[in-house]
Amino acid sequence: MPLNRETALSQRRVAIVGAGLMGFWHAHAVRCSGSHIVAVVDQDADVARRMAKRFRGLPYTSLNVCLAHERIDIAHICTPTETHASAIRACIDAGVSVLVEKPFSVCAKSTAELIDAATKQDVRLCPTHQYAFQNSVAELVSQLPNLGELATVDVAFQTAGGGHDKARWPYIAADVLPHPLSILQRVFPTEDLAEAPWCMAANGRGTWQLTAQIQTALVRILLSVEARPTCARIVAVGAGGTFEADLFHDYGIWSPGHASRRSKISAPGLRAAKHLVASTVNLALRAARWEPAYPGLRNLVKEFHQQHAKGVPISAGQIMQVARVRDWFLSSAAAGRAPGTAQERVG
Repeated sequence: MPLNRETALSQRRVAIVGAGLMGFWHAHAVRCSGSHIVAVVDQDADVARRMAKRFRGLPYTSLNVCLAHERIDIAHICTPTETHASAIRACIDAGVSVLVEKPFSVCAKSTAELIDAATKQDVRLCPTHQYAFQNSVAELVSQLPNLGELATVDVAFQTAGGGHDKARWPYIAADVLPHPLSILQRVFPTEDLAEAPWCMAANGRGTWQLTAQIQTALVRILLSVEARPTCARIVAVGAGGTFEADLFHDYGIWSPGHASRRSKISAPGLRAAKHLVASTVNLALRAARWEPAYPGLRNLVKEFHQQHAKGVPISAGQIMQVARVRDWFLSSAAAGRAPGTAQERVG
């Protein structure tokens, strides 16, 4: 008798690698998806033990030991970026599918090597680009026909994670960059973002603007570790109207493009009312779903778990696009500014 989808998901055996903040939220998403956490891996035995107890798995301080002793279908890697490659390779060697926190690896070269190794072993790899799987982004994609020919697409991420070490700020921004890029992949699914003619401007104080024309749209990505308040938002403007989404809270509002004297007068109040209604409904729905943080993560986790035996929600090509643009950003940030495509500058 064939298994239904819920039964199949419950048999997915998952290891959480890295029992910090993101490890906790990955474990939360796994549990909500219906899969089964069998192990939690962390170098700190006490931390591993506490999280394992909470999610009813077994604690380990070594990923290799865990893979040797447990039958794992999927590993969620939530450790620092510099550890990703070795952890992913261990999982590939064990035939275990991987959902890894962004950025996928330290550079495009390492990313390509890991994808090649996984392809040879028929292992599925996927980065945690959860913003691209938010309901508000899905709503934006559904509104693209109503937006018509796009004029501008602005994506802004202002993060509080920069700290006081200014030398680290470009790397912090580079680690955030996969989020807007993955959203743009949903908006422009036929475009190779690594081939876009990106230009960059920087203020020398923790803020960068990346600009490129993609199809008809002037696309701008703003990354800042010092601008406040923190935010994540996208505004897409087309001939038929505007769609704007608050990505932190995962809701969006649509403004039609027709203009009249009455609509101009009422626009500020109407826009404020739309935000109030949309944000209130969104908070109520998230509370009902018990989704206090990282909207989109649960959607991505469930989709990857459902597909992991036959496919992935984010393709190898999309993973490489993001890795190449990230490499270009880091090299450009070191030089101050550097126009040109990511493909030309990174290879």
